[in-house]
Amino acid sequence: MKLKSFLLWSGCLGFIILASAGIGSLLSPRIADGLLWRFEKIERSKSISQRIFEIQMERSFLWAEETLPKGIPLMFGDSHLQLLPKDQTGWVANFAVGGQPVHRMIDRLPKFQTLQTASAVILNGGENDLVANLDVSAIADSWSALLSRLPKTKKTICVGIPETSGPRRDAQRVKELNLRIASICRAKGAIFVDVTMGKGEFIGHALAADQVHLDRPAMYTLARLLQRLSLSN
Repeated sequence: MKLKSFLLWSGCLGFIILASAGIGSLLSPRIADGLLWRFEKIERSKSISQRIFEIQMERSFLWAEETLPKGIPLMFGDSHLQLLPKDQTGWVANFAVGGQPVHRMIDRLPKFQTLQTASAVILNGGENDLVANLDVSAIADSWSALLSRLPKTKKTICVGIPETSGPRRDAQRVKELNLRIASICRAKGAIFVDVTMGKGEFIGHALAADQVHLDRPAMYTLARLLQRLSLSN
């Protein structure tokens, strides 16, 4: 009896959290991310809620795509782009999804018809693939496949995974993957943006307290840099 009650309670709690995450995803990526993280604490498979979140976000993006002005730049990736300040990203359609790995972006990208008319496409990814313990070479192959889905004449900007000289999760593998991504992107004529704290545009900036994401000032710097690169001739 106690077991049945526990299972019923867990199921109801999971439903409430996932439903709330669906609503939260339309209001705030941070709210949705927090709700899903809490569900994953009791979830057997860490990928279930993430996949639901990605599907929900994809549906809302495809619906919103119909109202976009022709030629607007598009942005696809994970939380490093999704969490960029809204007051700095009015110039771009931000279709990034927190927690999304590169290998699942490959099949989603062609669903967006605006890829054909966008003036530029901004991509990032790899952080979540590393978290899933995928091999760096496999992630690099996913990047190659992702770029192959873009129109050949499209202006493309590849954003590196944030690095720092201080503590950082998977620091060595992040560095190795960034080198591979930079090489792949430049070989295809794309621009690679190095997001290393203390270098270039990011001198004086730092990662957030989680030692993974950018802090607020660095997010503003990245958003302005991407705008400048996207809209320049």
